[in-house]
Amino acid sequence: MKENLIEKLFNEYKTIKQDKKKGIPHLYKIKTKKIKDRNGNKLSVVSNYKINKFNPDNININFFWEQVTKNFLEQAIAPGGNAENIKELNEYSVDKIHKAFKTLREIDRLFEKKENPKILEIGPGTGSVLQYIIENYNPENYYAVDVVKLFKWKNLFIEDGKTIPKQIPNNLDMVYSVNVFQHLSVTQRKEYYKQIVEKLKKGGVFIFQMFVVNKKNEFLALRDKRRLFGIVDQKGRYYCSFFNQLTQVETLEEIKKEFQKYDVKLNIILEHLNATVFKITKL
Repeated sequence: MKENLIEKLFNEYKTIKQDKKKGIPHLYKIKTKKIKDRNGNKLSVVSNYKINKFNPDNININFFWEQVTKNFLEQAIAPGGNAENIKELNEYSVDKIHKAFKTLREIDRLFEKKENPKILEIGPGTGSVLQYIIENYNPENYYAVDVVKLFKWKNLFIEDGKTIPKQIPNNLDMVYSVNVFQHLSVTQRKEYYKQIVEKLKKGGVFIFQMFVVNKKNEFLALRDKRRLFGIVDQKGRYYCSFFNQLTQVETLEEIKKEFQKYDVKLNIILEHLNATVFKITKL
């Protein structure tokens, strides 16, 4: 039944005319209660039913992302690049996402220290980071986990969006994930955190980026007076929407509290509007 709903959703999305500048509207046919905050900025309150309908914990997440990548690959990987093929899409992704978030320099630094480090990427998409490593370093110990297979690689494993398979070695030097964790449920994130810390060697690092609410952006409004984080539930928790899948945007305090469970050091590499880049080092 859920797969029928997902298929119906994407058949409807395919009928929407895309705006070349704005792309596809990710909040489509969801009834919301419109309210304003104390500054007159717009918020959209969504019901628990709408939040749960395509929640990653409640659906076949592999099928959902098969539909996303089959119909809207560029929107999923690197929107705005107007790529005509995978090579161009990967080049744009490396330049405008991974380099822009200053995460690739962490890979560069790792390879400067060690010839063949063990790296696991969660959510590699079409393989842009792997291609970067192939062009510059030795990819022998590169591993990847995703929910849909978009490229061929001997160490690419397809899982359920919250599991690191046993085939991934222990004592990893780095776990890397960009433009992925905001699409996960809070449950999925916590499952990954636990496994990542277990897999990392002492001194190993987890480099990841996701949407985060902090003191600088919580009440930030766009030009049309919509709040940057303008989708909330009835309890005031923040959400982002990607093809009607609503996933919670956690606060910086919530994320820091979660990592206090582990013997790690948390550093922030970059804060940019809605996105924060973290470096978690295993002690």
